[in-house]
Amino acid sequence: MPRRREAVRVSKKVIINPGHGPKNSGVFDPGAVGPSRIREADVNLSDVVNTANVSGADYFVSIHCNAAADPAAHGTETYIYSENGKAMSLAKAIQAAAVEALGATDRGVKVRPGLYVLRKTVMPALLIELAFVSNPAEEQILASAGAQNRIALALADAIKEQLGLRPGPDPAADEEIRIFLHGAQLVELSGK
Repeated sequence: MPRRREAVRVSKKVIINPGHGPKNSGVFDPGAVGPSRIREADVNLSDVVNTANVSGADYFVSIHCNAAADPAAHGTETYIYSENGKAMSLAKAIQAAAVEALGATDRGVKVRPGLYVLRKTVMPALLIELAFVSNPAEEQILASAGAQNRIALALADAIKEQLGLRPGPDPAADEEIRIFLHGAQLVELSGK
C-alpha cells in the first residue's frame, strides 16, 4: 500500500524596509527628496537592521527612491552586498519586476558593499531604488496610487516566486505569508 504524502507547510519571512530617517549622529537624513519636496520615510537604519537581524527573516528588502543633481537622471536600479549568494537571484527578479511595473529604464543590479543595510544585515539583502524623485516625470509616477499598487504587487510576486511560493494575492494551501513593517507584523495570509 503506498504511503500517504503529508503536505509540508512553507513559511518564509521577508523584512521590507521603506527608506531613510535620522542617522545615528542625530542629523536628519530624509533620503531622496524630489522637486515637490516628496521624501523617503522616517526610519532609523540601525534600528531597522537590528530588528531584521533578530527576526529570523529569510531576506531583507529595502525600498527607496533615488535622487540626482541632474533632473534628467532616470530608471530603476538594485544594489546587493556581493555577487555571490542568494541576494543576487532575488535582486534580479525584483529589478525586472519593478522595471516592468514602472515602465522604467533598467539601470541593472549593482554591487555596493558600503551601503549600511546591505553591510549590516545577516540575511541576504538588497536595496532597490525604484525611480528618481528628482526627475519630474518619475516623481509623478512615484506619487501615483496606481503606480504604487503596481509596484507593490510586482515586488510581492517577484519575492514569492523567488521563495518558491505561488504568485498572486492568495496563498496556496501549504503556504503562509506574513508581512512585517519595522518589526511589527501587519498581515498574515494562510492557505488553510
